[in-house]
Amino acid sequence: MPLTFTIQVTNTGIVSATGVAITDGMPVSATFLYGIPAVTADASGTVTWTVGQLNVGETRLVTAVILV
Repeated sequence: MPLTFTIQVTNTGIVSATGVAITDGMPVSATFLYGIPAVTADASGTVTWTVGQLNVGETRLVTAVILV
């Protein structure tokens, strides 16, 4: 059964952040299906979204769909 999870990140600092990446681990028994926006997943189950720049007060959402 597919499971969708979403992560929200917000820059609450006083300057823009550059080179932002969001990384999360999947359960060992899960199979990565896809992510929004584009995402990379390695053999160890680590999923990484490259966000780039995040301006002050800006929020981004990233989503992954896995099979458990």
